[in-house]
Amino acid sequence: MWTLKHRRPDGTFVIEYNGLPYHVIQADPLFTEVAAAAEGVELPPEPAPPIPPPPPQPTRAELLARLNEIAAQIEALGPESP
Repeated sequence: MWTLKHRRPDGTFVIEYNGLPYHVIQADPLFTEVAAAAEGVELPPEPAPPIPPPPPQPTRAELLARLNEIAAQIEALGPESP
């Protein structure tokens, strides 16, 4: 059994099938059945995908450690040549 969830802007549908979201495209055997069931039904707009949280920022100690590593690499290169 399935439940209508959303009609997408491209004319396809999102249904709930066995408790999971399922995208029904025109080539899907379910499309005719879902499109007929959606006829005249006002479906809510498809929600926007979630925005992932920004990655964690390094701490001051981590940045200083990286800075010291880079300084050591520069020092290991020796003096600049003219």
